[in-house]
Amino acid sequence: LAAIIQMKSLTSDQIATYHSQGYMRVEGVLDSSEVTAFRVAFSSPNTNQSTQRGSSVYGLRNILQDIPQVNDLARSARSTNLAHQLLLDTQCATENPTPFPTRGLYFDKLEGANWRLPWHQDLAIAVKEKVPTEGYTAWSQKEGIPHVIPPQRILEQRIALRFHLDDSTCDSGSLLVIPGTHRLGRITHLQIKELVETGDTVTCVCKSGDLLLMHPLLLHASQPATIPT
Repeated sequence: LAAIIQMKSLTSDQIATYHSQGYMRVEGVLDSSEVTAFRVAFSSPNTNQSTQRGSSVYGLRNILQDIPQVNDLARSARSTNLAHQLLLDTQCATENPTPFPTRGLYFDKLEGANWRLPWHQDLAIAVKEKVPTEGYTAWSQKEGIPHVIPPQRILEQRIALRFHLDDSTCDSGSLLVIPGTHRLGRITHLQIKELVETGDTVTCVCKSGDLLLMHPLLLHASQPATIPT
């Protein structure tokens, strides 16, 4: 995709919003032709890892490995430049100046495949192989890929890039977040319960082609879509 090589710079206000709130939307990162190309790629993926209802795919793991367009986008200057700008205030900028993707997921809430995601933080990372290492805990396997919870310094150096192929509205089971909770570090189940009861919940509304940048430690959830795609 030719447009993938384009660079985009964030404003100082956008960067400040991300660090303060834990998330930030960038409009129109994918153009309409790219959105169409990705929709086609996900409609008939060349992978055994898909989950489907009838002929419709609603979930995919390992898309970095299985779908070339995704790998190209994740490793493009456009994506890595955005991530790098947000990591400049962390040690990651000096230890590893070029961000790299570790995992790709696809999901779409459909009629007959519509779910609720409870409040949580994204703690586990995907790795090439299991190598017992001090500070790395809770090893698991997801679709054959080893996952582990790394030390706090690694958790602080991650960014989730959520590209939207459809409009994400209050009716479509969009991402819910509690702003600022990424600054609390790892949160216990009791703390999550208290934060959900007392915190301000925000629905992340996005247009097709928009990108939502999110700190994986930000407390987030979603409800079933009332109008599934």
